[in-house]
Amino acid sequence: MAPYAKGQSGNPAGRRPGTPNRITAVVREAVLAAFDEVGGKDYLVQIARNEPKVFCALLARLVPTQVRAELETTLPVVVLRDYTGTGEDGANAGGASGV
Repeated sequence: MAPYAKGQSGNPAGRRPGTPNRITAVVREAVLAAFDEVGGKDYLVQIARNEPKVFCALLARLVPTQVRAELETTLPVVVLRDYTGTGEDGANAGGASGV
C-alpha cells in the first residue's frame, strides 16, 4: 500500500502542476537562442522550401494529437473515423472487418 493517497504528495508545498523543472527551462531557452541565431522565421521558411519533409515533421509535432469536442445537436452524428483507439468508428460499423 502506498504511503499517500492517490493524488497526494509527501510535499504539499512542492512545485505547482504545470511548472517546468529548471533543466527543461534552461534547455528551452538555449533552443530559442539557437533558433534566433540561425535566422528565426526566415530559417523556418528556408527549411519549408528546401526540406518539406523535415518541415512537415516539425508541424506534426506541434499539432495536437487529440481533439475533444462537445456537440449539442438534434441531428444524427456519424463518426466516419474514430482515432481514439476504441475501434468504434463508422468505417467498421456493422461488424465489417478492417482491411
